[in-house]
Amino acid sequence: MTVSIIAHRDWNINPKTGARWSRNRRHKIVISDVSLDGYGNITHRQPQDRYDCFGDPVWYYYGEFDSATTYKGKPQPSGCGGCPSRVACAKIADARVEAHADLVGKRAAWETTTQRMARKARYDHPTFLSFAEACDEKGWTSDNDDKLVAKRKKDAKRQRTTRQKESRRKARGRELTREAVAAIRAERAEREALLGAAVAPGAPKWLRTLTPKTIALTCDVWEARELLEQQYGGEITGGDIARSLTEFGRDHGHTPSSLRTRVIEAVKRIARLESEPVEAPVWREKSKDLPRSRGHFLNGVVWEALEDA
Repeated sequence: MTVSIIAHRDWNINPKTGARWSRNRRHKIVISDVSLDGYGNITHRQPQDRYDCFGDPVWYYYGEFDSATTYKGKPQPSGCGGCPSRVACAKIADARVEAHADLVGKRAAWETTTQRMARKARYDHPTFLSFAEACDEKGWTSDNDDKLVAKRKKDAKRQRTTRQKESRRKARGRELTREAVAAIRAERAEREALLGAAVAPGAPKWLRTLTPKTIALTCDVWEARELLEQQYGGEITGGDIARSLTEFGRDHGHTPSSLRTRVIEAVKRIARLESEPVEAPVWREKSKDLPRSRGHFLNGVVWEALEDA
């Protein structure tokens, strides 16, 4: 197993599973957040994904001299180089080795024998393979593994609840008339034109700095909210709007989590457009003259009606 780790070391592949992986560059683990028992097992750590390599002596020593690359003048992580948790990883790796006399001896033999060799030769040398195999046999554990299992179960339960809620809501949705959909679509076009004209020199900074993409997204959010309110009624959340936009190709290139953030920003922006400045807002509040849809129920989807309009 360890020979496989060394022979097939690839920063795009987790050699323990053979699957592609990406290193966690968002979170920094500091040594004060980690606890070890006397054997080298991690007994306390915050649950974080994609940190299987954290504190593993084999991975740490193999990447000990990795350095970050530079792209457009900014440092970019490469291997262990640029990892925000590198300092804590080094301390945990060393502590694990020093908890076992046999590992201390094998590490010393490797460092002494290969100190004048080129990097690749050092890690291909039998003394390093012997050290790596001995580390692998320790089978160190981390409570992070159990925490991640619990976290993923919780996330899966939340996603199931969301799907069930969406399914129930669709089941009670009203059919949207072509007249109602056409009126909302026409008002969206009008609002986009008004907002485009308002983005001009002399306008408030929050308004004049809007890009065409932001304007389009804002108008899509307005339209989606209106359609969802007419079809389903009740409270329409940012998540509801984001899911509708994603389902029908109006996510504007955003990931689901990023899109939800943009939707919330757009909803706040819409409120400002309908109220600031008080004497002459860019947009009026929702038109009282918009046709309303019939009240009978079916399992229709609002955007299907929109596409047919």
